[in-house]
Amino acid sequence: FAHHRHTGDPEHDPELQETPTDFQVDQAWKYFLYISGLPFWFDRTTTLVRHCLGIRWESESYLSGRSWDRVVMEARTYVVLYALLTLGSYV
Repeated sequence: FAHHRHTGDPEHDPELQETPTDFQVDQAWKYFLYISGLPFWFDRTTTLVRHCLGIRWESESYLSGRSWDRVVMEARTYVVLYALLTLGSYV
């Protein structure tokens, strides 16, 4: 329940933090970019790589010790599985 400690606090709640998917959709090209899903997948990919490398943002401070180790291991497992699937698709 540590991730609920800062619920509603814009400085510490990770769900209220700015991400690449949060931008003003005030022009047509930004709207089409948003609905394309590219910002979402960019954010997911960079988060996976960041976790795989063991890089933790300040907004993820609720992940400590064993929990953080599990996040890193899960990210590394996903990267290995994605690599195996990619290699397997060429065989």
